Amino acid sequence: FKNEPKIFHYLKIMKELGLGYLSLGQSATTLSGGEAQRMKLASELVKPTKNHTLYLFDEPTTGLHAYDISILLAALRNLTEKGHTVIVIEHDFGIIKHADHIVDLGPDGGELGGKVIFSGSFNDLLKCDRSYTARALNLKKHIQDQEREIDFHKIITAPISLKGVNTHNLKGLDIEIPRNKLTVLTGVSGSGKSSLAFDTLFAEGQYRFTESFSTYARSLIQQKPRPDMIEGRGLTPTIAIDNKSVSKNPRATVGTISGLYDLYRLLFSRISKDENGKNCTLLSNHFSFNHQACACPKCDGLGYQLTCDPDKLISNPEQPLKEGAMKGSRPGQFYGDPFGQYMAILEEVGKNLKINFLFPWNKLDEKAREVALYGTGKIEYEVEWKYKRKNREGSHHFNSKWLGLVHYIDDEYMRKHDKQGGESLTALMKEVECDYCHGARLNTEVLQYKIANINIADLSSLEARKATKFFKKLKDEFSQNELKIASQIIESSIAKLNSLEKIGLSYLSANRGSITLSGGEGRRLRLVSQLGGELIGITYVLDEPTIGLHSKDTHNLIKLIKKLSEKNTVVVVEHDSEVIKSADYLIELGPGAGDEGGQIIAKGNPDNFFNNKKSLTAKYLQSDFKLNFEKLALELIFGLKINSAFANNLKKINLSLPVNGISIFSGVSGSGKTSLLFDVIAESAKRKKAVNCKSIDGLDRFSHVVKMDQSPIGKNPLSTPLTFLNLFDRIRDLFASTELAKNKKLPKSHFSYNTKGGRCETCKGQGQIKISMDFLSDVWITSEECNGTRFKDKMLEVKWNNLSIFEILEITIKEAITFFESEEKLKHAFELLLDLGLGHLKLGQAANTLSGGEAQRIKLAKELLKQTKEQCLYLLDEPTTGLHFFDIEKLLKVLFKLRDQGHALYIVEHHPWVIQIADHLIELGPEGGEKGGYLMKN
Repeated sequence: FKNEPKIFHYLKIMKELGLGYLSLGQSATTLSGGEAQRMKLASELVKPTKNHTLYLFDEPTTGLHAYDISILLAALRNLTEKGHTVIVIEHDFGIIKHADHIVDLGPDGGELGGKVIFSGSFNDLLKCDRSYTARALNLKKHIQDQEREIDFHKIITAPISLKGVNTHNLKGLDIEIPRNKLTVLTGVSGSGKSSLAFDTLFAEGQYRFTESFSTYARSLIQQKPRPDMIEGRGLTPTIAIDNKSVSKNPRATVGTISGLYDLYRLLFSRISKDENGKNCTLLSNHFSFNHQACACPKCDGLGYQLTCDPDKLISNPEQPLKEGAMKGSRPGQFYGDPFGQYMAILEEVGKNLKINFLFPWNKLDEKAREVALYGTGKIEYEVEWKYKRKNREGSHHFNSKWLGLVHYIDDEYMRKHDKQGGESLTALMKEVECDYCHGARLNTEVLQYKIANINIADLSSLEARKATKFFKKLKDEFSQNELKIASQIIESSIAKLNSLEKIGLSYLSANRGSITLSGGEGRRLRLVSQLGGELIGITYVLDEPTIGLHSKDTHNLIKLIKKLSEKNTVVVVEHDSEVIKSADYLIELGPGAGDEGGQIIAKGNPDNFFNNKKSLTAKYLQSDFKLNFEKLALELIFGLKINSAFANNLKKINLSLPVNGISIFSGVSGSGKTSLLFDVIAESAKRKKAVNCKSIDGLDRFSHVVKMDQSPIGKNPLSTPLTFLNLFDRIRDLFASTELAKNKKLPKSHFSYNTKGGRCETCKGQGQIKISMDFLSDVWITSEECNGTRFKDKMLEVKWNNLSIFEILEITIKEAITFFESEEKLKHAFELLLDLGLGHLKLGQAANTLSGGEAQRIKLAKELLKQTKEQCLYLLDEPTTGLHFFDIEKLLKVLFKLRDQGHALYIVEHHPWVIQIADHLIELGPEGGEKGGYLMKN
């Protein structure tokens, strides 16, 4: 528009005001506040005003670069040169410096403001001591005079610094964690590793990151309480992968957690075809089984249905149905009531079909059991019901069909499972494949779309290693156009599948439910999902990622963690020797557990760390270290024979096992170890018949088969190691026997925080009250009624050995050994717990705060305290989980004590020390999943 003077004049002014980048057709609603203000200024500047005009501007430099401010300043100066007056509200130093007159208001804001602090020229303003603006201008001048150069590289690479950390048992730690490095925290159990890693570093990083969220967004995030520390610097957003990370939601799968299923859905929405060869018209979310419109209408996208499990219902198969065969559950007692209507109907069915249901359940033939469990269809029977209810009895005649015990339970479950008392029904149910979708989870419309003759459910059922081969082969089958659309999705899928393989999870399929994963598998799966995100500048906090890993897979895991640490800070709580040796920086906490821990006893790079004589870890990792055990000679007796075990991926293996000594089951992840131990041996012992195998002989040699996995010992915060081990009863006896308790007539029950009478009713014996903060993490406040003691004042007046019941619950297991010196039973129990590496736990510690490893060792202690002389079989799942080398050494001594008493121990374990002391070794493999399940060594 050079030759159009009027238009050119407008455009020239806009350009001079720094708006030359705007297009003429740009919508006014898309302009920023600063741009809109300068547009208004342009509209004034184009007017040929000759009269004196007053212009008022409100922060016109908003959103402007320093270069653009100089252009704006020239425009404002142009106005004053034409005789106009310009008044500007502004904070920009450049505008202030070039002003002809300055008015500074203050001194503060709100009620403390509203006064003229200064009025005059710029040079005079700099001399005004009362003016905050003058102070800022002088400070800027000072900084410019110093010509200080900021080293941004130094700031970016500075370590994470935590000062005065007192979280839980930590003793005012000052610590630095190198940025973009792998740091390993180690130390004996209870030394404060998790307190530092998760309750301090992760919690503070999470808090600072979520501060910028809206109140609504914060309400959706479960936040940890803020840690007790003086200062934290250099923190970045944090992500924790701990032993409670994996979702137990039945809708969560390997695919949804890792992000693999998202890629599958995207791929099928882009290039799949239906049975007629027509391109897919569905969106990617239509391939989600969590989308109600597309999920299987019968199982709602779960892939399975719940039905009554006859083995759970018939709890006493050696008894008749009417005389206690089902007495193991409340529903079983109801349907098995000899004077109830259901047994009356079954009796009439028996008469008609000539079946005597008075025989014990295990003596009935297959046909009789089928009738009892699944009914006789539409046939109606004339029933005489001779009922008896407390003081009422009589008879009632009616016609009825016999639907079968399984169908009666199923029907009641559908009506009551989500209501009060539904837990007893849930306990009787089992999962069976949905008979409509056959486990595919989706409806038929979605499943008709295929790629290379398989639908999305088929692809999801492939193990990671097979899915990788499928995608590589797929590239050769696609047309050029299809490849253009799908290549990026395929590459991303292969990368994620390769990560699964490297981390020892190649045997998992995308449709595998997260609820079936072990803690170690879940942690590594979450690690894969983080690798795929390719985030930078994050602090990852990992809790023992090597749990459940064979040494073969540990090397690959370390590679992935090191890759993650190239652009992120990775802090790992770990005891594995290979991970410790691979660390860039090491921190060891100790020297003991509980109050005796919480201090840094060694730190530094590996060279310095392993030469530190204070380090307990370094001692155990020396090449010349050897375990010292006096191993009694033992002749193994192979008395347990299993024929054709087929649980999960077991390949109908036959094996003979010792009925004495320590037998170790090893093999790569997913090779079938826990399937053999728990799904075959433990289940067969529990049901008193061969389960998941053709036959099993020799279990009758053992008086008890004790399964000790890592499941919690109690979910209630009022449950403690004391209550689980039945030791609290004896302690309450001691208090009830004191003179003061007798005089005040305080019974034993009053010394429990679980029952009314002696406990504080305000907090119901918890010592704390939970306050929901809606948009922040829930806050637990100390009960004002009992000041956190859990009990009423009258109970605290009673002392035993100079301590109240509350004070005793606050001492550690190690301290309790000395305190209960005169109580032989209690002292012995606490000494055993100390030997199991649990000396740091408080007597009143809530069971839901215990780790899986701690819970398993408490179960082991419970069995050891029984001191049974009869032979037992103990099944343990990685008992060294969470243990330092020092604690493992003590644990092995306890296991040897059991062995020498004549018991048999079957242990799933990868730790080289445990394998080293085994009497017998069983190895499954050669790989995980479908390629596993074979007996490699026995």
